[in-house]
Amino acid sequence: MRDLTIDQLFEPAAPLSDTPLIGLKRATCRRLDAAALNQLATDNPRFNEVAYWLGLIDVSARKLDAADRHFEAAYAWRQQWPTVTESIANVAMTAEEFQRSLAFYDRTLEIEPNAVDALLGRIRALTYLGRQEDAIATADRLIALRWFVGDARYWRALNESELERNDEAWLDVEAAAKLLINADVPKLAGLIAYRRRELEVARDRFALAHARNSNDCETSVYLGVVHAEQRDWAPTADILIAAAQCLQQNESSYLTEIADIEASDEPPARRAAKIARRRQYIDKGRRLMATSYFDAAVACYNLSRRGEALQYAEKVADDRQFGERAREILSRLR
Repeated sequence: MRDLTIDQLFEPAAPLSDTPLIGLKRATCRRLDAAALNQLATDNPRFNEVAYWLGLIDVSARKLDAADRHFEAAYAWRQQWPTVTESIANVAMTAEEFQRSLAFYDRTLEIEPNAVDALLGRIRALTYLGRQEDAIATADRLIALRWFVGDARYWRALNESELERNDEAWLDVEAAAKLLINADVPKLAGLIAYRRRELEVARDRFALAHARNSNDCETSVYLGVVHAEQRDWAPTADILIAAAQCLQQNESSYLTEIADIEASDEPPARRAAKIARRRQYIDKGRRLMATSYFDAAVACYNLSRRGEALQYAEKVADDRQFGERAREILSRLR
C-alpha cells in the first residue's frame, strides 16, 4: 500500500469523490491537508472533528494558541474524547501552564485510566508544580502498568531527590540508567551521588552526562565543583572557566526570550509566568556563575596561574557568598 499514491488509493471510491466523508478520509490520509480540512469545515459545519485535525496541524507549526482554540472546539463538541483532552494538556505543558496541563491530564485519566502518555505527562506536571509526593505516586502507577518504566524511574528519582530521599533516589536513577540513554539520567545520578558524598561516582556520572550533552552548563559546573573538591586543579580550572562562559551565553539567551515574550500576543498571565520562570533561571545561573568563578580562581591560584586567578577572584570580590574568600585570594596575589 505504501507504493501507491493517494489517487491510486482512492481510485475505488472515485464515483464518490465529492462525498464529504470521502473528502475527510482523503484529507487525513498519510498527512493532514490543511486547505482541504478548512474547506470541509466551512462546507460541512457538522464535521466538528475537523477541529482536532486542524489543532494537530497548528501544533506541528508551533502555533500553540491556535492549536488550543481548535482543541477546545473539539472538546466542546465531545468531552469524552481522551485524545483531545490529552492534546489540550500537552499544549498547556508546552506553554508552561502546568496547573491547566495537570487538569486535562486528570480529565484524560478519568476517561481512560490506563492512558500511559497522560500518566507520564501528569508526573511531569506535578513535578513542575512542586508536588513531589503526588508525582511519586503517579510514577508508581506507571511502573505498575510496565510502560515508560525508565522515564517513570527517572522522574521518581528526581522527586525523591527533591525530598532528600537520596538512597531511594539512587536506586531509582540507577534503574533508569539501564533503560534510558540520555544526559539527564547520569546528571541526576551525579547530583545524588554528590549529596551522598560519593565524589568519584559523582565525577564519573557528571563526565558521562557532559559527554552526552556538552551544552548543559549546569553539568559542567557540577563536574568542575567535584574536581575542585578532589583538589584536581587543572581540570577544575578548564571546566569551570568554560562553564562560566556557557552560563553567560545562557543568560543572554534568556534575556532575548524575555524580550520576545514581552512583545508577544500571549495572554498576560502566561507572559508573566514565563517571564518570572526565566528570571528564576537567570538568578540560578548567576549563583552557578559565581561558584564557577570562585572555584576557577582557587584552581588557578593553586596552579600558579596568577593572572587568571586575579581575574576570576575580582569577579566575585563583592559576592555575598564568596566575597570574603575571594578578597583573601586577591590580597595574596597583590
